[in-house]
Amino acid sequence: MGRWKKTIPHSAGFTLVLCLWLTPLSGAFEGAGLFRTVGGGAEGIFPPAMNNPARLPDRPLWLALGWGQPLGLPWASYGSASLGGAIHDWRGAAGVWSSGDEIYREVSLSAAFARHIPGLFTAGFSLAYNQVSIQDFPPAQSELLIGLGIVAPFTSSSEFSLWYAGQTLTDEQAYQSLGRQLYQLAVSSRAGEAARWTLALEKTPGYDLRQLAEFNLLARQGAALQLGYRTSPGTTYVGVQLPLRRLSVSLRVNIQPLFGLSTAIGISYK
Repeated sequence: MGRWKKTIPHSAGFTLVLCLWLTPLSGAFEGAGLFRTVGGGAEGIFPPAMNNPARLPDRPLWLALGWGQPLGLPWASYGSASLGGAIHDWRGAAGVWSSGDEIYREVSLSAAFARHIPGLFTAGFSLAYNQVSIQDFPPAQSELLIGLGIVAPFTSSSEFSLWYAGQTLTDEQAYQSLGRQLYQLAVSSRAGEAARWTLALEKTPGYDLRQLAEFNLLARQGAALQLGYRTSPGTTYVGVQLPLRRLSVSLRVNIQPLFGLSTAIGISYK
């Protein structure tokens, strides 16, 4: 009986992998987007080069590492590494995201750069290479995706941003893309020197319009608190960032009513 208990999950997993191989992998890289926020920065949990490129960190040099477990699933655990910096009005970043196990693995290599035009706006461009590999099968699919972003002042204490991500090089490739296209419109505002809030609308073709609300509070000695909520499906996330001299440690927990907890940790050097 014990042997059957061990064999059934493995067979179910193999069947799932086979189905993924025989059908378009439109659900791939869902774990990456799960930990995406608007105001994350160089925290390590989510690579900045995979986010809005116009929001790249404005720091001379930074390095970040991250680990996480989406939806509490050990086989979906991920690791990421990012490196970036800024020179004058230019910002750049590169990163790698790897998720999965020995049977099914997703890898995303990303790069982004941005140009800040003082008093007007910041514009950014990103490029990602996504690859899915399945054990004992040839490489399933790979692709290049581009993204565009812009952040501009709205008032003296607020700004708005536009971001379009997940565009394939040709329209034909979009129907079998590993990722999903994303349109995001966000408005952010400062509430004093230590608090910042963000409201956003997000749309992926073929899926419901999502709303996002995010609040970031900078506490004493560089510590920070983040609270957020995203609809469709309803997900609450809570994060903290603790400084350790030039290092900082970030922790985040996502709470989803149906699938439970997703956890992540990031370490960054600034």
